[in-house]
Amino acid sequence: MTHCRGLYAASLGYAVDYAAIGIDAEPNHALPRDVCGSVIQGSERAMLDQLAHSRSRRWPEPAWDRLVFSAKESIFKAWFPLAKVWIDFDEFVVDIHPSTGSFTGVYAGDDEWAAARAFVEVAGRWAVTDTGHIVTAAAVPAFPLRGSASTRTSVTVNAMSQG
Repeated sequence: MTHCRGLYAASLGYAVDYAAIGIDAEPNHALPRDVCGSVIQGSERAMLDQLAHSRSRRWPEPAWDRLVFSAKESIFKAWFPLAKVWIDFDEFVVDIHPSTGSFTGVYAGDDEWAAARAFVEVAGRWAVTDTGHIVTAAAVPAFPLRGSASTRTSVTVNAMSQG
C-alpha cells in the first residue's frame, strides 16, 4: 500500500508468482535539497544531469530526483519482508529508463547475508499521473530469490487517483 495527498494505491499478486511487491506514490515535485543529498548517489547524480538535459518524450515529465526517491522506496518496501533488514538510500543504486517507463535497482550494500535472503537486482515500472503524482512499483518473483530478479519481474503501473 501507498498513499500521499490526492492519491492512494494498493497492489496484490499471487504468492506463487511474487515473493514481494513494493509500491510508492509521491508528488511530482523536486526533492528538497537536504533530502536530495542523502538519497542521490554519485552515479545517480550523473544520470539525473543527463535526464535534465534530454527530452524524455514523456508528458508530464517527472521530477527525476523524486522518481529516484520513489523507486528506492518501492525497492525498500519489497526488500524488507524478504531480508528482514533495514537498508539506507545509499544501499541501492537506481537507473531510470525514460523510454520504457522502467527502472532497475542494484544492491550496493555490504551485507551479504541480507543480499542472499532478498535480491541484488530488481526491475520496476513508473508512471506520472494526470493528477501530478509519480507512482513506482517493484516486484520480486517468487523463485529464485537469490541473484537477479530483473529477468523475471513483470510489473504494471496503473495509477488510480482519489476521485
